[in-house]
Amino acid sequence: MILIFHIAIAIASIAYATYLLFSPSDTKFYVSYALVGLTLMSGTYLVVVSGAPILSSCTTGLIYLAIVSTQLGIARARWATQRAERHE
Repeated sequence: MILIFHIAIAIASIAYATYLLFSPSDTKFYVSYALVGLTLMSGTYLVVVSGAPILSSCTTGLIYLAIVSTQLGIARARWATQRAERHE
């Protein structure tokens, strides 16, 4: 059951970060950070409890983090640009 939760949260996190690229706001960033945190916590729990091979789990986790971090970085830059344009 936790595996299904973990996969659902990870997919939702990637989808929400993609949405954030097109419509950034402070509140949406907090939601996205919470989803990333839940994904990391549930993934850590799965590795510890199930004794899954750490190398493959960490590789997959790093790929996930690279994707989401890139999306969040781009969204943060766009949000900063939009805020600067509004205050001119």
